[in-house]
Amino acid sequence: MAVLSKFFGKVLGFDVVPTNCYENIHVWNPDCKGSLIDITPGGIMFCLKTYTMFYLVSGIFKKGDPRKLNYKKLAKDVVRSSMMLFMNMFYLLYFICWFNHRLGFMTWPTLSFIPSILASFLAILIENPSRRPMLALYLTNLASETLYRQLVNHGYLRFISNGESLVFAAGLTMLTYFYKKYGEKAGEMMKLMKFTHHLDNEKEVFELKKMHPKARLWLNVLRSSFTKHKLCEHKHSCASIILESGMKNFSYGLAASVALTALKSIRSPSNLKNIFSLQTLQLPSFLAALPVIYHSVECGLTRLLNKKSDAISVAAGGLSGGAMLFFPSTSIAMYFLWKGFEMIYFKLAEKGWVPRYKYADVLLYALSTGFVLGNVIIEPHAVRKGYLSFLRGLTGNKLDVFNRRLFTRFGFDSNRIAGVVDEFKKQYPDLLDLTGNEMYELIHHNNEFDQKVLVQTRNLINDCKSILIDESQPIIPFDEKVLPKILFKGVSAKKEAEIRYLTKLVSVECEKSGIKNILDIGCGKGNFMRALHHLGFTVHGFEANLDFIEIGKKETENYPNLAFTHCRLDSSNIQILANTTSDPMAIVSLHGCGDLQRTIIKFFASSANDRIPLLITVPCCYHKRTVISTNSWTMSRTVNQLLHQSGTVIPVSALRLAGDQGFHRFKKATTQEMADHRDSLFHRAIFEEAFPNESCVRHNFQKLKTTEDIPSEFCKIAGVPEEDIESNILKVKAVLEKFENEKETLLKYSILQSIIQPILELLIFIDAALCLSESGKCSIIRESLPLTVTPRNKIIICQALND
Repeated sequence: MAVLSKFFGKVLGFDVVPTNCYENIHVWNPDCKGSLIDITPGGIMFCLKTYTMFYLVSGIFKKGDPRKLNYKKLAKDVVRSSMMLFMNMFYLLYFICWFNHRLGFMTWPTLSFIPSILASFLAILIENPSRRPMLALYLTNLASETLYRQLVNHGYLRFISNGESLVFAAGLTMLTYFYKKYGEKAGEMMKLMKFTHHLDNEKEVFELKKMHPKARLWLNVLRSSFTKHKLCEHKHSCASIILESGMKNFSYGLAASVALTALKSIRSPSNLKNIFSLQTLQLPSFLAALPVIYHSVECGLTRLLNKKSDAISVAAGGLSGGAMLFFPSTSIAMYFLWKGFEMIYFKLAEKGWVPRYKYADVLLYALSTGFVLGNVIIEPHAVRKGYLSFLRGLTGNKLDVFNRRLFTRFGFDSNRIAGVVDEFKKQYPDLLDLTGNEMYELIHHNNEFDQKVLVQTRNLINDCKSILIDESQPIIPFDEKVLPKILFKGVSAKKEAEIRYLTKLVSVECEKSGIKNILDIGCGKGNFMRALHHLGFTVHGFEANLDFIEIGKKETENYPNLAFTHCRLDSSNIQILANTTSDPMAIVSLHGCGDLQRTIIKFFASSANDRIPLLITVPCCYHKRTVISTNSWTMSRTVNQLLHQSGTVIPVSALRLAGDQGFHRFKKATTQEMADHRDSLFHRAIFEEAFPNESCVRHNFQKLKTTEDIPSEFCKIAGVPEEDIESNILKVKAVLEKFENEKETLLKYSILQSIIQPILELLIFIDAALCLSESGKCSIIRESLPLTVTPRNKIIICQALND
């Protein structure tokens, strides 16, 4: 293994990651075979649902009658295609594990592209040969789009606004050329061109016999009252072919758009109102513009040049690509482009100028799909969002839990999550280019601020981060073999995942000091205690909520080495921890709220190392600290003096930001979720302005998104007496009108706050670590839990005996 590692690292120049596939890929199950078994049932069901719908709809579309379908053949096709899709995923995971086991490490080719290509090659052999060319072309489209996004993301190319229109125009240019030269014999795409652009000059666009008399009269006027050039091949006037073809396509597009919107609204009937939005007109406008532009250009150039040539038609076909401005679609544009290239290649092959390859479709599918899936692993944001959503469904959302933080060392932007960030870059390009420190400076800058000291503050944070943040490998959580599922009866999946990670961390740290006794501060109902007890620890829990204590005692009656104490710990009674047992013990506090974490750290810093040698704490709710004057929330002398010297005051209310989820919440949010977040912030601010003496903390303003009468709802929330409702409604309306234009500004600063959040949280952790250091006890801060498990993923660990 060492020889191979040196060969890949020093000879081939690849970065080597000495981790196993459990840490990198299948983090949901430590066993490779077990992880494959986990994905099988859901993956097969997803594939069957997908292809059943696909073959059923396409079959009905071709036959026109469900009774004419050959259901035996349909079932066979569904099973075959489903197995192809599922095995592509199965082989991919298998080969990643296979390479890791053989090499003992990972490099970016063996993690992504090599296993992806091998998996895709074996999978496509399962598929019906007649479907392979279509799949190969589709994935080639997707691969070329992914490559372009990747090059743009890395700065090698520039993003071209409305660039899909240029691609679409290039494809239409090639297809129009083939239509004019070879007609419908050139391929299936010619029939599509003939339909979308109304190129059949022998056929009427509208049949007058089937039309209303008034419409028939209007069309007759249109056809006969305007001129037609003698070289034009269409039946009636130029104005007639332009307007009639546009109207017919518009009607087709409108019907399709309304039907699609209605189908999407089946699960959410409230979305049915989108039928009346301008978005519904995008598809019909696109379809209408295709023949309108084509015939306008063709007739116009024919009149201008007084000649008819294929070059004019080809130019008209290319310019009709401008229709995509109404309905931007990279998928459609790339499809037309690659169909054009395909037709060129086949014509060259017919003439013997280029070779034909018997299994070219298999090879093309393997390479294209391998490239796309490789990027799904290392840079998912480069892949089309719709395809990523499809793969999430196929993998049961396991695609999102890959430990991509470890892949960044390969030089890829692996840890970035595709989402709404791109939309905000368009709105606030300068804002999101700022670094975290620049954000801090932007928010807190004022005329009296000492820039020199601010630099010192930033340097301290950066220095402490490099020293204190432990960059060791993430924790591998205990699986069900170690902690059986029965231990987590009634526990949420999120909480269970967190406990599996943290019990592993606690057991490893306790083993270093030979500790068997644990004090769980803020133990709640004892869920974490039960898991520790199962591992052989004696655990004593302290909890301020009496109801939780009663529930915990009832559920742990058969656990001999568990004990509960009802107590609200503070600086006046914290010493009772020292009297719990005479043996060495560890203090564990998960999500120590408000003053609790501060109290625990102060107590641990003053304790004898041989009595309490270990502290593990995950702090939160910093804003609930009761010390609110100036910077008195700090515990360490270093941070307190630094803030004092710089003239910087960070009140406890500002620490509320450090309790937020951080900027990753915005990366994952949809556009609608962002709008809901904006409205919720806005309504909370309006409520506080209108009712300054009424607390709004306990109210959920997200619910107001379905409320039309906001002023009346505010009066209910504030408990306004009936006789005062009318005047208060007027007051709320006035406030709403005054600040209506501030919604986007509010959202903008919410994003700013989320970017500042890690800096404030890091400052709090540094303060805790320096407090312990000033007491002679050094600690580390580990980012041991994935953000998918909990946003509170930083843990303070202090091994006093190892100092």
